[in-house]
Amino acid sequence: MRLVYKHGKNQRLDIVTPEKVVFSEEIDFIVAPGSVGELGILPEHAPLVTSLKVGVMRYNRAASSLRWPSAVVHGS
Repeated sequence: MRLVYKHGKNQRLDIVTPEKVVFSEEIDFIVAPGSVGELGILPEHAPLVTSLKVGVMRYNRAASSLRWPSAVVHGS
């Protein structure tokens, strides 16, 4: 998972595998399953490097009425 920060309201979420980028979209907010608890990240959050655990990642899309689509985070 990679978050690309831009000045302003939104950030871009990229979900990357060793082979390719499988998801790339503008988002407003993300909740990810961190190894020590859930992480809620808003735009312009301080830079952060952390590990994720297996679980469900939820995000709020920018300029969308669809609330909280989900993706499954899988690790080794």
